[in-house]
Amino acid sequence: FRLSEVKSFKTRGVDASLLSTGDANNITFATATVAGTAMLGTISQLYDGNVSLSCGISYAPKDEDTEMLASSNMPFQTTSVLQETKDGSFTMELTGLTPETTYLYRSFIRIGQVILVGDLKRFTTKATKDYMYVNVSDVGFNTATFEGKTLLPNMFKNVGYTLTYVNKTDDYGWGEQQATPTINGGTVTATLRGLYIGRTYEYWLTAMINGKNYQSEKKTFTTQNPGNYIILDEPSNIKSTSAVVSGYLDPKAYDTENSCQIYYGTDKDNLFQLTTAPVSNDRFKTEIKNLRSNTTYYYRVQALCHLGLGSADWFSSEIKSFTTLP
Repeated sequence: FRLSEVKSFKTRGVDASLLSTGDANNITFATATVAGTAMLGTISQLYDGNVSLSCGISYAPKDEDTEMLASSNMPFQTTSVLQETKDGSFTMELTGLTPETTYLYRSFIRIGQVILVGDLKRFTTKATKDYMYVNVSDVGFNTATFEGKTLLPNMFKNVGYTLTYVNKTDDYGWGEQQATPTINGGTVTATLRGLYIGRTYEYWLTAMINGKNYQSEKKTFTTQNPGNYIILDEPSNIKSTSAVVSGYLDPKAYDTENSCQIYYGTDKDNLFQLTTAPVSNDRFKTEIKNLRSNTTYYYRVQALCHLGLGSADWFSSEIKSFTTLP
């Protein structure tokens, strides 16, 4: 066999006049609008016979894998339009995006089994805190109330909300707990009850949009400790065998008490001796007797706090000390 001269040819490329990627706009924490141009009619004339044509946007979060895909003609996750407009342009909304994430995207045309892609662009979604937030407005001993704002009712239909909270002080194995907040227009309110006293909780608002959850910024609050509402005076009238201790029971925590208990002893970690002090007009005062001379004594006050209907518990003040005279 005798071979003829070897020649070559190059297929025609797809330039920006036939396939281009537009800039992203209307970017939120979960959506973005992107545009492109795909002249399907013109491109179809380059092929003989009937071919299946479709176009749209190919997109994915930016990472090492997508950077590798960006150098090839392989598509990312795609969303397609069935028909082009008269000038070949189209606009599409990307949904279900992840907040504060950079996305790569490009226009594409699928011609039968062949995929042609336009120039690669990128955008970054915004943070959810720009669209919804919730703050603690009042904290009690075992309750907390919240107020916040949300722009989502004006942006999406059928948005569901939960207020999630978790005890960060103790590990009881219960994990996250949830409550349903009240949404009135763009205002968010909620009340939590049955919390543990003096514990730090982490909380955040979750919005459920089209089957995907979006979280607001995580924050913390600490429930109050009734022991902090027992205010001790400095010990007075200290003698060799006695001393007077007094103080104030704040009615925010102690509004029905007629007495309180005083534990004292020479071992700060083992205050086992007990006396009772009467309470009048939220104040208490008593004399501790039969003490040893020239000895340091430690004491704390314990009072009964009513935490709600049918709920009460004893809480202790800080520990103070005095030294009897020789």
